[in-house]
Amino acid sequence: MKQSKNKIYNLPGVSIETIVDNKVYLLRGHKDGESYPADYTQLMLAVIDDNRVEFKGAKAFEKIRKGQAKAVLGFFKGMGITEYQYERSNGKSFRMKTCVL
Repeated sequence: MKQSKNKIYNLPGVSIETIVDNKVYLLRGHKDGESYPADYTQLMLAVIDDNRVEFKGAKAFEKIRKGQAKAVLGFFKGMGITEYQYERSNGKSFRMKTCVL
């Protein structure tokens, strides 16, 4: 993987790259025990809107692990984010869900 010039936070099994300061982040899920710049098995965009983070466009080659989810939610909670929202589709229908951190 090519080295990024953006700020990258390495968490357990996850790297979070700042695309636009305090607004847009690229999340990469890595194999257990690995972090950036290792290859990733999950990719997701996170967009902050006021006190909510919206997770968009997830692509996962492996199921997201509980520890990864906890690390990501803890990262955003530490920034003062109080809600998260995600989109879900089964190929036929689409829904959005909002949860409190």
